Amino acid sequence: MFLNFWWILFCFTLAVISFGLFSEPSSETNLTFPDNLLHFSAFFLLSFFLTKASNILISSLLISFYAPTTEIIQFFLPYRDASLFDLFFDYLGIFFNFFFIKFIENSL
Repeated sequence: MFLNFWWILFCFTLAVISFGLFSEPSSETNLTFPDNLLHFSAFFLLSFFLTKASNILISSLLISFYAPTTEIIQFFLPYRDASLFDLFFDYLGIFFNFFFIKFIENSL
Protein backbone atom coordinates (compact mmCIF):
# COMPACT_ATOMS: atom_id res chain seq x y z
CA MET A 1 0.00 0.00 0.00
CA PHE A 2 1.32 3.39 -1.00
CA LEU A 3 1.60 5.79 1.93
CA ASN A 4 0.65 9.27 0.85
CA PHE A 5 0.48 12.49 2.83
CA TRP A 6 -3.05 11.82 4.14
CA TRP A 7 -2.20 8.31 5.39
CA ILE A 8 0.84 9.62 7.24
CA LEU A 9 -1.20 12.45 8.73
CA PHE A 10 -3.96 10.02 9.73
CA CYS A 11 -1.50 7.59 11.39
CA PHE A 12 0.22 10.38 13.29
CA THR A 13 -3.12 11.81 14.44
CA LEU A 14 -4.37 8.35 15.42
CA ALA A 15 -1.25 7.80 17.54
CA VAL A 16 -1.53 11.17 19.29
CA ILE A 17 -5.26 10.84 19.93
CA SER A 18 -4.95 7.24 21.12
CA PHE A 19 -2.22 8.29 23.52
CA GLY A 20 -4.47 11.03 24.84
CA LEU A 21 -7.44 8.71 25.19
CA PHE A 22 -5.63 5.88 26.95
CA SER A 23 -2.85 7.51 28.98
CA GLU A 24 -3.20 8.50 32.59
CA PRO A 25 -4.31 12.13 32.87
CA SER A 26 -1.75 14.58 34.18
CA SER A 27 -2.72 17.33 36.56
CA GLU A 28 0.32 19.44 35.66
CA THR A 29 -1.29 21.30 32.76
CA ASN A 30 -2.91 24.69 33.17
CA LEU A 31 -4.87 24.37 29.92
CA THR A 32 -8.34 22.96 30.28
CA PHE A 33 -10.66 22.25 27.38
CA PRO A 34 -14.17 20.88 27.57
CA ASP A 35 -14.08 17.12 27.18
CA ASN A 36 -16.88 17.26 24.60
CA LEU A 37 -14.88 19.63 22.40
CA LEU A 38 -11.84 17.35 22.56
CA HIS A 39 -13.86 14.26 21.57
CA PHE A 40 -15.64 16.13 18.78
CA SER A 41 -12.47 17.61 17.29
CA ALA A 42 -10.42 14.41 17.66
CA PHE A 43 -12.90 12.29 15.75
CA PHE A 44 -13.56 15.03 13.22
CA LEU A 45 -9.83 15.12 12.42
CA LEU A 46 -9.47 11.34 12.37
CA SER A 47 -12.39 10.86 10.02
CA PHE A 48 -11.32 13.79 7.83
CA PHE A 49 -7.78 12.49 7.36
CA LEU A 50 -8.95 8.92 6.82
CA THR A 51 -11.56 10.04 4.28
CA LYS A 52 -8.85 11.93 2.40
CA ALA A 53 -6.54 8.89 2.55
CA SER A 54 -9.11 6.33 1.40
CA ASN A 55 -12.78 6.57 0.54
CA ILE A 56 -15.83 7.53 2.51
CA LEU A 57 -17.13 3.96 2.95
CA ILE A 58 -13.89 2.58 4.39
CA SER A 59 -13.36 5.59 6.62
CA SER A 60 -16.92 5.55 7.96
CA LEU A 61 -16.66 1.84 8.82
CA LEU A 62 -13.26 2.10 10.49
CA ILE A 63 -13.96 5.24 12.49
CA SER A 64 -17.43 3.98 13.47
CA PHE A 65 -15.80 0.93 15.05
CA TYR A 66 -12.92 2.85 16.60
CA ALA A 67 -15.15 5.27 18.55
CA PRO A 68 -16.95 2.65 20.71
CA THR A 69 -13.74 0.65 21.00
CA THR A 70 -12.05 3.61 22.71
CA GLU A 71 -14.90 3.90 25.20
CA ILE A 72 -14.82 0.16 25.92
CA ILE A 73 -11.07 0.30 26.56
CA GLN A 74 -11.51 3.36 28.80
CA PHE A 75 -14.12 1.43 30.81
CA PHE A 76 -11.42 -1.06 31.84
CA LEU A 77 -8.75 1.54 32.63
CA PRO A 78 -8.78 2.50 36.33
CA TYR A 79 -7.84 6.12 35.66
CA ARG A 80 -10.37 6.70 32.84
CA ASP A 81 -14.16 6.81 32.61
CA ALA A 82 -16.27 5.50 29.77
CA SER A 83 -19.21 7.65 28.84
CA LEU A 84 -22.03 7.46 26.33
CA PHE A 85 -21.91 11.25 26.27
CA ASP A 86 -18.31 11.06 24.99
CA LEU A 87 -19.38 8.50 22.41
CA PHE A 88 -22.13 10.85 21.26
CA PHE A 89 -19.58 13.62 20.64
CA ASP A 90 -17.27 11.14 18.88
CA TYR A 91 -20.04 10.32 16.43
CA LEU A 92 -21.04 13.97 16.15
CA GLY A 93 -17.48 14.78 15.02
CA ILE A 94 -17.59 11.91 12.51
CA PHE A 95 -20.97 13.04 11.17
CA PHE A 96 -19.87 16.66 10.91
CA ASN A 97 -16.82 15.57 8.90
CA PHE A 98 -18.98 13.76 6.36
CA PHE A 99 -21.27 16.80 6.18
CA PHE A 100 -18.18 18.98 5.67
CA ILE A 101 -16.78 16.72 2.93
CA LYS A 102 -20.09 16.29 1.14
CA PHE A 103 -21.46 19.81 1.16
CA ILE A 104 -18.82 22.37 2.04
CA GLU A 105 -15.61 21.03 0.53
CA ASN A 106 -17.30 19.93 -2.70
CA SER A 107 -18.74 23.42 -3.19
CA LEU A 108 -15.32 25.12 -2.97
